[in-house]
Amino acid sequence: MGLRKSGRTLLGMAAIAVCSPFNIQALAQSEGATQNPTANIKWPDQPTAPADAPNILLIMLDDVGFSAASTFGGLIPTPALDRLARQGVSYNRFHTAGVCSPSRAALLTGRNPHQVGIGNVAQLAAGFPGYNSVIQKDTVTVARVLRDNGYSTAAFGKWHLNPAWEITQAGPFERWPTGQGFEYYYGCLACLTEWEPRLFRGTDPISTPSEEDYQLSADLVDQSIKWMVNQKAATPSKPFFMYMATPATHAPVHAPKEWTDRFKGKFDAGWDAMRREVFERQKKAGIIPPDARLAPRPEGIPAWDLLTDNERKLFARQMEVFAGYLAHTDHEIGRLLNRLETSGLSDNTLVIYIVGDNGASAEGGLEGSITNMAMLQGGGQETVEQQLEHADRLGSRDFDLHFAAGWSSAMNTPFPWMKQVASHLGAIRNGMIISWPGHTSQPQAIRGQFSYLTDVTSTIYAASGIGFPDTVDGVKQVPLEGRSLMATFTDPNAPEVRHTQYFDVNGNISIYHDGWMASKFQQNPWAFFSGEVTKPAAEGHKWELYNLDKDFSQTQDLAKRNPEKLREMISLFDEEARRNDVYPLNPPWLVGAPHLEGPTKSAVTYPGEVENLPLQDIPRIEGKSHRITAELVAPEDAEGVILAVGGRYGGFSLYAKNGKLVYASNSLNQVRSTVTSSEPLPSGKLEIVAAIDADKSVTSTSQSVLAGGAFGGGAVKLYVNGREVGSGRLGRFGGNMLNETLDVGKDNGSPVTDDYFGPFPFTGKIESVKLEVLRTDM
Repeated sequence: MGLRKSGRTLLGMAAIAVCSPFNIQALAQSEGATQNPTANIKWPDQPTAPADAPNILLIMLDDVGFSAASTFGGLIPTPALDRLARQGVSYNRFHTAGVCSPSRAALLTGRNPHQVGIGNVAQLAAGFPGYNSVIQKDTVTVARVLRDNGYSTAAFGKWHLNPAWEITQAGPFERWPTGQGFEYYYGCLACLTEWEPRLFRGTDPISTPSEEDYQLSADLVDQSIKWMVNQKAATPSKPFFMYMATPATHAPVHAPKEWTDRFKGKFDAGWDAMRREVFERQKKAGIIPPDARLAPRPEGIPAWDLLTDNERKLFARQMEVFAGYLAHTDHEIGRLLNRLETSGLSDNTLVIYIVGDNGASAEGGLEGSITNMAMLQGGGQETVEQQLEHADRLGSRDFDLHFAAGWSSAMNTPFPWMKQVASHLGAIRNGMIISWPGHTSQPQAIRGQFSYLTDVTSTIYAASGIGFPDTVDGVKQVPLEGRSLMATFTDPNAPEVRHTQYFDVNGNISIYHDGWMASKFQQNPWAFFSGEVTKPAAEGHKWELYNLDKDFSQTQDLAKRNPEKLREMISLFDEEARRNDVYPLNPPWLVGAPHLEGPTKSAVTYPGEVENLPLQDIPRIEGKSHRITAELVAPEDAEGVILAVGGRYGGFSLYAKNGKLVYASNSLNQVRSTVTSSEPLPSGKLEIVAAIDADKSVTSTSQSVLAGGAFGGGAVKLYVNGREVGSGRLGRFGGNMLNETLDVGKDNGSPVTDDYFGPFPFTGKIESVKLEVLRTDM
């Protein structure tokens, strides 16, 4: 008995010793150990970056043309970018994919867009390997490889690489930033407003900022500085990879008024005068060769001198707002660069700044728009006079502004065409600056080697000293397409590493090879919203041929003079297209696309806790009779949102305010209707019903193939516990902003109506809300 007690005591002492790091030696002595127990201690190996590996800051702006910034000859001052150019080297023959998502996919994976399934904007996926929007495990990102090799990794801003059906809190999350190698993420998956963004931290949605002066780009810089400072405080010797992708200057064009007012009167001379002035500035600065020619204004865009007084007044104001947007963005990026310097990090930080993911955009049409997403969804376009009524408020959160197409041509000087037209340089040629103190010699030098987004990825691997792995997690990797540009850091005459590159957006195609480019134009970018996109390519759209070594700005078609070379180039395009899964060109979008259950159901009941549900995952109600039924308990003088769908740029809300039940409809921020109950909302357990009876003769207001439905008018009736308490007419209902959500008991994101300030939570308890489509044969 005593021995067993003694044994228990020894075992207990041993357990205490094991748990106490300062008592290891005592344990060894009590056990009679004859060797040092620390000899067998081993911790798992931690990944360590190569010695002196640089921090890497990768910046990409959105929808900025080659010549918008002063750094590349433009009229919009960008002093932070200018300063970076003085410290590094500028690339005047750098290329993007011609549209948002494909450019981001190529940049982050180092493969061609179609190789990773991102042949078009993620929301326009198609059921073919090159277009399905599903990045596979055999094409991992540069962030994943750097993280596995000892880097801290973080992404801020616009992602735009999720399949549309995976943007829910049900996941899967493997194609979100934190599933693609970024340890930290703060931003918006598809940023469509500077003022009221739908933000995520990691994979968790966070509240829309409510500050009066909130601005997304400033917030992104604040958050990135906070992350950088804390990362270095915790692990000073560990390098970081930071990806900063602002939504600027993609529409909606949103900018603080004090910034837009700086440019009053600066663009009154118009886009033709801008093109001529910028062209001369570019030549004088050596940004383009002395023998470069100015490409003609694209067909369909009118001469400035032929416009009416109202058109000139409106269009000049549109450009003032855009200039303020870019200038303010440059200021914010400058704050990040300044913090690098004051933190003592700039000397060993490789900064790669890509000034746009494609050329300037003409997606606002020939006259621009103040409800641009309405055009996308079939809502039509306001007249010049209607837009001009709001000229002083353009840039504010009240409007989804996009400028007229003539400005996009001017900001792609000296090249032809613009975003989407990947057959021509205006869509695919963007400025890039690389700065790495001590590694980029001859500061402010121009580099003219032909390069592409995938080459940036390979440059990052070379600069960090990290070899690209053959396998990741046991999955054999698709080889990189890019080649390092590091030789160009010090040698302006370094040989080109990019000999061949194809381009394709919506059937606008081209192929580059050793100085030659063959191009085939199919459709202009404003046709994307007008219905022309569904028509066959116009007669006369033939292959063109250019010698870019002698024709910097793609102005002289040599197809008729050199048919043999053209045939060779067309054959090469076909070879590259087959290798990269580019075919079929312009495939049908979203036919049979995967989705969750909501859209296939005529009725869904949501518990009271549901929020942030993406609108693509709810029953389709546009143009259809439907009913909203809410079961709830209301206190005295109940207030707040019962159900909100959408936001400022389209949707509807059922809510209580000032003792009354209210239904507000907002069709694409163009047509607003409100129906209010005629008697107070009682307290207690209630059944609330809003019944919408759609007009039977509903037709689409646009031929746009992206229209969400046939929008039209209808009647609405409100019921409380079976009694009708209000009725009215809706001038039009349906349509919403693509990044907004369905929320029960609150209105997250931007508010549907100006009658309240979001999220305006309901003061009672909501048990459930049922959304039910009553008639689907319309």
